[in-house]
Amino acid sequence: MKNDILGFPAKEMVLQTVCILLLFLVRWTAPFSVDSGHFNKKTPKRCSYFKEHGMMAVDCYGLDLVAVPQNLRTDTELLHATHNRIRELHRDSFKRYRYLKYLYLDDNMILYIENGTFDPLQDLEAIRLSYNGLDRVPPEILQLPKIRKIFLDNNRLIPGGGFVGAPASDTLESLTLAHCHLQQLPRLEGYPNLVELNVSGNNLNRILPQQLALMCQLKFLDLSGNPKLSEGSSSDGCDCHLLASWIAQRNIILQNSYKLKCSSNHDDFTHCGNTSEAMEIHEACMSAIALKAEAVQARRIWLIVIISVATICIVSLILFLFYQRNRRKKQKKKVSNNNNTDQEGVLPPEEQEISSDEMLNETNS
Repeated sequence: MKNDILGFPAKEMVLQTVCILLLFLVRWTAPFSVDSGHFNKKTPKRCSYFKEHGMMAVDCYGLDLVAVPQNLRTDTELLHATHNRIRELHRDSFKRYRYLKYLYLDDNMILYIENGTFDPLQDLEAIRLSYNGLDRVPPEILQLPKIRKIFLDNNRLIPGGGFVGAPASDTLESLTLAHCHLQQLPRLEGYPNLVELNVSGNNLNRILPQQLALMCQLKFLDLSGNPKLSEGSSSDGCDCHLLASWIAQRNIILQNSYKLKCSSNHDDFTHCGNTSEAMEIHEACMSAIALKAEAVQARRIWLIVIISVATICIVSLILFLFYQRNRRKKQKKKVSNNNNTDQEGVLPPEEQEISSDEMLNETNS
């Protein structure tokens, strides 16, 4: 009986307490058990900042971005946004990043670029648009005042690449159009300072010396992966021979150890003519560059003259004002000294009366 009185109620109380605790734990842990992978989720990746050649750079590589981030530092000079999912570029895409100098947008399958997208990037020097869905060169890029390098390789460009009627550029030095499904070399007429051209991996049939002569500063040329250039469009091999002759005359370096292997059904290439027409185009191009250089030099000289004349005028004016100021000071000082002298020579009224009395007495005596 003692065990029943003391033991059973105690056991029942313990069981009730355990049940209450279990219910409490189930209730409060239930929300966390809904998502079994809650604690397995990885923290989303973010763009990272670093310095490259003294520039503020941002690395946004492979973050599955669908648009250009708008929360980056506004002083960003290099943006690496390669291997994302950016399909379109709009007018406000780079509005905050006016200091950009290098822009890498490779492998994004960009299909659409709105007019005015690149207008804010007046300091841009190089842009990579490789491995996208573009069908022509964005004309706005060519209008940028400091652009030097454009990479458009691995885009399916239309015939001509969109360069027909495109803006000219005196600053463009390097252009890459490799693997762009081109059959003819685009007319690159407005780029006289182009030094490096890459058209490898296309299906080019022929390149005339006159086409290369338009780029009279050309030094490096990549023609690899264009087997038809050696065959030429004519069985006599003249196209290949004239191209090779021009490259040799202008000391143009063929990249990737590429060599033109010209063949002809004739004994030699004497019947092919010469490159005199291309030479005339080349000389005209060089003359235009020289004239522009002279114009720039003339503007610099005039600017120096104007600044010098303005400086002389400003200094002369300052000296004149300083002279006038000193002259007024001297005049005021002189007038002040004269007034003091006059005041010292005049006797007070009492002394004047005494002296007049003395003079009367002397006269009477």
